[in-house]
Amino acid sequence: MYAYETTLISDREAQRVAAAFYRFLEMHLAMPVEEASMKIQPTGAGQRVVIRMWSDDALDAFQRHVAGFSLAPRKPERELRY
Repeated sequence: MYAYETTLISDREAQRVAAAFYRFLEMHLAMPVEEASMKIQPTGAGQRVVIRMWSDDALDAFQRHVAGFSLAPRKPERELRY
Protein backbone atom coordinates (compact mmCIF):
# COMPACT_ATOMS: atom_id res chain seq x y z
CA MET A 1 0.00 0.00 0.00
CA TYR A 2 1.13 3.52 -0.80
CA ALA A 3 0.11 6.43 1.42
CA TYR A 4 -0.56 10.12 0.90
CA GLU A 5 -0.67 12.10 4.14
CA THR A 6 -1.31 15.77 4.79
CA THR A 7 -2.65 18.08 7.48
CA LEU A 8 -5.34 20.48 6.32
CA ILE A 9 -6.30 23.63 8.13
CA SER A 10 -9.91 24.03 7.02
CA ASP A 11 -12.89 21.70 7.07
CA ARG A 12 -13.68 22.84 3.50
CA GLU A 13 -10.28 21.62 2.30
CA ALA A 14 -10.80 18.26 4.02
CA GLN A 15 -14.19 18.00 2.30
CA ARG A 16 -12.53 18.78 -1.03
CA VAL A 17 -9.92 16.03 -0.59
CA ALA A 18 -12.58 13.53 0.53
CA ALA A 19 -14.78 14.33 -2.49
CA ALA A 20 -11.75 14.03 -4.78
CA PHE A 21 -10.94 10.62 -3.25
CA TYR A 22 -14.42 9.21 -3.94
CA ARG A 23 -14.52 10.71 -7.44
CA PHE A 24 -11.09 9.20 -8.16
CA LEU A 25 -12.32 5.76 -7.11
CA GLU A 26 -15.41 6.14 -9.32
CA MET A 27 -13.16 6.92 -12.26
CA HIS A 28 -10.95 3.85 -11.65
CA LEU A 29 -13.44 1.04 -11.03
CA ALA A 30 -11.40 -1.35 -13.21
CA MET A 31 -8.55 -1.10 -10.69
CA PRO A 32 -8.42 -2.81 -7.27
CA VAL A 33 -10.22 0.09 -5.56
CA GLU A 34 -11.19 -2.09 -2.60
CA GLU A 35 -7.57 -1.72 -1.47
CA ALA A 36 -7.90 2.07 -1.26
CA SER A 37 -8.78 3.76 2.02
CA MET A 38 -9.12 7.20 3.52
CA LYS A 39 -8.83 8.24 7.17
CA ILE A 40 -9.51 11.74 8.49
CA GLN A 41 -8.51 12.58 12.07
CA PRO A 42 -9.06 15.92 13.83
CA THR A 43 -5.88 17.42 15.27
CA GLY A 44 -5.15 20.61 17.13
CA ALA A 45 -3.91 22.24 13.92
CA GLY A 46 -6.65 21.08 11.57
CA GLN A 47 -7.41 17.66 10.16
CA ARG A 48 -4.94 14.91 9.33
CA VAL A 49 -5.83 13.06 6.14
CA VAL A 50 -4.24 9.72 5.25
CA ILE A 51 -5.10 8.15 1.91
CA ARG A 52 -3.83 4.73 0.86
CA MET A 53 -3.79 3.47 -2.73
CA TRP A 54 -3.09 0.13 -4.37
CA SER A 55 0.03 1.28 -6.25
CA ASP A 56 2.54 4.07 -6.52
CA ASP A 57 1.11 4.97 -9.96
CA ALA A 58 -2.40 5.23 -8.48
CA LEU A 59 -1.08 7.48 -5.70
CA ASP A 60 0.64 9.76 -8.23
CA ALA A 61 -2.54 9.90 -10.33
CA PHE A 62 -4.57 10.73 -7.22
CA GLN A 63 -2.24 13.57 -6.25
CA ARG A 64 -2.61 15.06 -9.75
CA HIS A 65 -6.37 14.57 -9.55
CA VAL A 66 -6.67 16.27 -6.15
CA ALA A 67 -4.52 19.21 -7.30
CA GLY A 68 -7.06 20.05 -10.01
CA PHE A 69 -10.22 19.11 -8.11
CA SER A 70 -12.56 21.74 -6.71
CA LEU A 71 -15.87 21.67 -4.93
CA ALA A 72 -18.84 23.61 -6.21
CA PRO A 73 -18.96 27.03 -4.60
CA ARG A 74 -21.09 27.29 -1.51
CA LYS A 75 -24.50 28.76 -2.06
CA PRO A 76 -25.18 31.86 -0.01
CA GLU A 77 -27.58 31.33 2.82
CA ARG A 78 -30.99 32.65 1.99
CA GLU A 79 -32.52 35.19 4.26
CA LEU A 80 -36.06 34.31 5.22
CA ARG A 81 -38.47 37.18 5.45
CA TYR A 82 -41.99 36.98 6.71
